[in-house]
Amino acid sequence: MNVLLRRVCIHQPDHPLHLQRNDIHIQDGLITAIGSDIQANGADIWEGEDLHVSPGWVDVGAHSMDPGQEHREDLSSLGRAAARGGYTHVAVFPNTEPVVHSKAEILYLQRLNTSQAVRILPIGAISRHAEGEDIAEAINNAMKLIETEYPDLAGILPKSYQEFDDKLLRNLVRVFNSDAVRNATGDVFGRIYEFFLMKFSMIGA
Repeated sequence: MNVLLRRVCIHQPDHPLHLQRNDIHIQDGLITAIGSDIQANGADIWEGEDLHVSPGWVDVGAHSMDPGQEHREDLSSLGRAAARGGYTHVAVFPNTEPVVHSKAEILYLQRLNTSQAVRILPIGAISRHAEGEDIAEAINNAMKLIETEYPDLAGILPKSYQEFDDKLLRNLVRVFNSDAVRNATGDVFGRIYEFFLMKFSMIGA
């Protein structure tokens, strides 16, 4: 592969060449030069009035027929189509047949990743069969996994979330999965813990 892109507009906001027009030389799948009026012997020259380049795109939600209906579409055909559109990563929804809701389905999709033109990112259903149920059981299991990972917490974390309303639990998951919480600085969870301790002590009093 020996390709020279002529006067393409570069889109990469964190780079000094963002929105500038330059030549780009690509050889054997690697960018070897970026600049003006590049000379590359034997290169296949691509040029046009309105060419643009950018880093690979990420599709954060795509419908796949694999697993279950591979006769309609499998991960290979999905990956090829995504690659032609400039995508390097594709997150696939879990609403397949069967639903991707367990470790077995996730591992199946991950094994297929090794032969794909793009990287497939499996999204697992939070509830069994994606029916919106058993979220309490999912949180209880998450608590058990945390205790397994951190033995000092064994027997300490609550595992009685089935006592709470499903809607309340879903709202809590959304709150703690928000960008505001993930990007917060300081001992945020410590302050939350102290707040609830104070509330519980007031109820007890």
